[in-house]
Amino acid sequence: MLDNKMELKCKPSESEVEDIREKLINKFSNKKEFGELLGNVYGDGGIYRHDWKIYYGNTEEKLVERFVKNIKLLFGKEIEIYKRKNGNKDYYKDLFVCVLYSKKIYLIIKSLPISSLSLVLFDNAKIGFLRASFDDEGCVYKCGTISICQKDKNYINLIEELLNKIGIKTTQYKIYNKKYKKEYYGLFILKEYNRLFKKKIGFLHPEKYKRLNYYLSYKKYCKICGRKNRKRENIYCEECRLSSTSQKEYDYYSSDKGKETKKEYYQKNIEKFREYRNRPDIKERTKEWRLNNREELLLKKRESYRRIKDILKIQL
Repeated sequence: MLDNKMELKCKPSESEVEDIREKLINKFSNKKEFGELLGNVYGDGGIYRHDWKIYYGNTEEKLVERFVKNIKLLFGKEIEIYKRKNGNKDYYKDLFVCVLYSKKIYLIIKSLPISSLSLVLFDNAKIGFLRASFDDEGCVYKCGTISICQKDKNYINLIEELLNKIGIKTTQYKIYNKKYKKEYYGLFILKEYNRLFKKKIGFLHPEKYKRLNYYLSYKKYCKICGRKNRKRENIYCEECRLSSTSQKEYDYYSSDKGKETKKEYYQKNIEKFREYRNRPDIKERTKEWRLNNREELLLKKRESYRRIKDILKIQL
C-alpha cells in the first residue's frame, strides 16, 4: 500500500535544500499541478521528518484523487487511497487518506516555506495553490461571501498578496476559539469579486462549487418590470404575479422559451398580444384593477413628472 519507504532518518543539510531549490525553479515553478500539491500539503495535509512522510486527507474523494494524480504527473509515483473513520467528532463523514514515503519530495516541500512561495512560484502555480487552499480551508456562506481561515497568519498574508495581484480585494479578520483556546486568522473576499474568483480560480469541492453558482445565478431584479425582488428564491416580484395584465408575460418567462428577451418575443407575437388585450373579459379585469389601484397609479405618475422636471432644471 505504501511505496518508497526510506531507511535513512537523518536531518537534511542546508546544501541539499539549496540544490533542490535551484533545480525546482526551472522544473516545477510554472506548473499548476505543483501549486495544487503545495496548497493541499499546507491545507489538510502535512510532512513529517521522522520517516520522510507526506500525508493528505479529506472528506471529499475528488480532492484526494487530484492529489494522487498530481504526484503521478510530477514525480511518476503511484499511491493508493484508503478510507478510515474521522477522528473529529464534529464531522460525521469518513476520511479519504493517502500517504507517501519519499525523501526527494519531502526535501522539495521543505525547501519552500510560506514566505518564499510568492517569489519562487509563477502565475499558473500560484493559481493552483490558491484553488487547492480554498478547497481545503475555504468556505462559502449562504449569503455568498467566500472566506478562508487558519492558525498561521503568514499563510493568510500570502493568500491576500496573491489575490491582490490577480485583482481581487479582501479584508482580514481574527477569531478566538473558546473550545480549543486558540486564535485563528481569516480573510473575506468582497462580493463584487466573486465572478472574477470563479473565472480565474474556482472550486473543485462539489458543495462549495454548487453554493457559489447558486449565489451567482440569483437575480435581484424582476424579469418583467425590472423592480427589486425582495425574496431570494423568486425571479418575479409579487405585483407581476398578481396583476392580470402581466400574467401572459409571467407564463412565458416561467417556461423554457424564456431565454429570449422581452422585446424579441413581443415583436414576433404582436398580433397575439393585441387580440389578448382586446378581449372583453380582459378589458373588464384591467378596468377593475385600475379602479382598485387608482391612488397608487396617480402617485406614480406624479413622481415620474417630478423627476422629469428635476432633470430639465439640471440640464437648463
